[in-house]
Amino acid sequence: MKNIVIIGGGTGGTVVANRLANRLYDQKDISITLFAPEKNHIYQPDLLFLSLDLSDPRRMFRDEQKLLNKKVNLIQQPVDAINVDNKFVISKGKKYAYDYLVIATGARLVPDLIPGLAGNNNHFYDYSSAMQLRDKLRGFKKGVIVTGVADVPYKCPPAPLEFTLLLDYKLRKYGLRSSVDLTYIYPINSIFTIQNVVPILQKEYDTRNIAYKTFFIVDHVDPEKHEVVAMDGETVKYDLLVLIPPHRGQQIISDAGIGDEGGWMSVDKYTLQEKNHEEIYGIGDATNLPVSKAGSVAHFQSGVIANNISNSVLGIDEKINYDGSTMCMTEIGYDKGLILLFDYSHPPYGLIPSRLNHLAKVFYLDYYFANMMYGLP
Repeated sequence: MKNIVIIGGGTGGTVVANRLANRLYDQKDISITLFAPEKNHIYQPDLLFLSLDLSDPRRMFRDEQKLLNKKVNLIQQPVDAINVDNKFVISKGKKYAYDYLVIATGARLVPDLIPGLAGNNNHFYDYSSAMQLRDKLRGFKKGVIVTGVADVPYKCPPAPLEFTLLLDYKLRKYGLRSSVDLTYIYPINSIFTIQNVVPILQKEYDTRNIAYKTFFIVDHVDPEKHEVVAMDGETVKYDLLVLIPPHRGQQIISDAGIGDEGGWMSVDKYTLQEKNHEEIYGIGDATNLPVSKAGSVAHFQSGVIANNISNSVLGIDEKINYDGSTMCMTEIGYDKGLILLFDYSHPPYGLIPSRLNHLAKVFYLDYYFANMMYGLP
């Protein structure tokens, strides 16, 4: 019996489990086990829309069990430790041996890394926080809203920009923009990480009178003065702060000795294998790869991992590599959007805002649950 264990029931874990099950469905001596502690699978990109009151929260959840191929054994509890030397994981005191391990544990938010941030901030990177931000924005009529990013890397790089542009659009729609000042802060020397996209987005900011401060490296938040303070001493005042907290990898990766200083899993950029353990693969947000931390990335990577593990199981000496493929759907407001397509060798192309791109993002949730989760293209 060959045991394939997958840790994490997000996009990466769910899709790779289904793709493996599809390829190995008739193999009786193969066990595929997915550890996913949450009962419901959440479509994370919709949290952006939820925070702005642009989506029904009931749309974004599905029962994880119902998304899985029947060959996948779902265990709805967390993995507490990984023993890479003896090839087993521990969950609630029980050992589960593996021949192949896929780590899809995602990223964790660590607001405590910035003094004063926890408890004095808003964001939309989990469900409860998105709902709280939605409620605060419903009652916000006048003042200064500061948006931005506290640290890199973080999930879905365009999302803070999207939030700011959509917030501007919504405030204008309801006649509130003249009473609300918007300021965006970012820790590198431009408003976005992908340089050939910056002019398009910066033009939107300039046209809409959205202030921005780049290379603003947050040192701490002063909740009494309502100020965000940079490491060089520069301050920005706010009435409402929407700052994406620092992200780090999961602790079990560090504890297993397979992570870097940020807790991100160290993997080969092409094979997605842990550099010292070829039977261990990393996928999606959990890794230290030089690509966006986004669901599309996990989807592209899942095909590589499923192909290479299944071929290994079947004794087929054929592997494929991940080429860095990424797709980012980016809303800019006014029912327009961008779709950024790129890989290790090519910068984003197709950089023309359009209504069609906006509609693609709006309706992608339905495609995600109807097709993508089952390992379909």
